[in-house]
Amino acid sequence: MPNVDLRCTNDDCPQERWEFYRSLATWADSLPPCPTCAGPSYQSLDQSYRTHHAPPDAVVVFQAPDGSFRFPGDGHGLSAAQYARQGFTRIELRSATDVRRF
Repeated sequence: MPNVDLRCTNDDCPQERWEFYRSLATWADSLPPCPTCAGPSYQSLDQSYRTHHAPPDAVVVFQAPDGSFRFPGDGHGLSAAQYARQGFTRIELRSATDVRRF
């Protein structure tokens, strides 16, 4: 998503932080002014914002004893539990690199 966190450069401004939708077509353009005091703004990479968005769940794949693969809809659902009971090997792909390698 091309949403960015912005902060005002004016220390006296009551506006602490706001989100701004920035389309990829206008990415090189300047940032919009502060909505409260019309002062210049800067892009913020706030730690609380990054921790607010949890990383995506891993892609779960089960490998059968014969070498074939099963892809359950939910890695923690009923079909995943069934595959685990049947002795299938659980494989968790946590990154795009893992998925490409698989």
